[in-house]
Amino acid sequence: MKEKIKSSFSRAATTYNSVSEAQVLSSAFLAQTVRESLPFALQKILDIGCGTGHTSLEFMKIWPNADYTLCDISENMIAEARLRIEKAEYIVGDAEKYEFTENYDLGISNLTLQWFESWEAFPEKILKICRRFAFSTISDGSFRDYKKILAERGISLPPLPSAEELKRVCEKHGLIRCQTRSHNMLFENSFALARYFKKLGAATTSFGAKNILSLPGNHSVNLNYEMFFAVCGSPF
Repeated sequence: MKEKIKSSFSRAATTYNSVSEAQVLSSAFLAQTVRESLPFALQKILDIGCGTGHTSLEFMKIWPNADYTLCDISENMIAEARLRIEKAEYIVGDAEKYEFTENYDLGISNLTLQWFESWEAFPEKILKICRRFAFSTISDGSFRDYKKILAERGISLPPLPSAEELKRVCEKHGLIRCQTRSHNMLFENSFALARYFKKLGAATTSFGAKNILSLPGNHSVNLNYEMFFAVCGSPF
């Protein structure tokens, strides 16, 4: 599964920025959430699943003097991030399996945990090297209309955790703050949605792929993101 995800996002590295509306908004909101939760200087920040660098760029607006390390499973995504952020360290690797050797004030991850094989276990791992972990991910309320249309055709998407489940996991690791936010995107028809998933890198994942081909081509499709934001770890 991870190899498919890696290949899909690698192919979309040069088109990702053109359609990453939800990801950009989520990055900005995550940075704001951290600023309100941790209103002091941060020296070292690790960006997990950095993609093309949206999230680090938002954090740099608030903590411009911090040292940043960006990690992503896709070398092509890292290459795009390097074009936008020169003064940073980079790691190409699967954060779930990669053995990090440095310690950080903060680990951040924007709309990435939904791609992990075991999102529940990751906070415990990352908090061994990061004093705090701030992340956003999509919850089970996402893609309601899309899932309904697919269900009518006998197709189901992979389950996503509820906001309550996400909160419970965070509470085990020192929950500092959590909140939710919604974002809706309307596509003219299934072909427009298919183009979106392809450019984003989700076309061959379980959320896209052949599922889109079963949608009626002449009907608009609403794609809603229900996003969960949390900061956990040490408050000081």
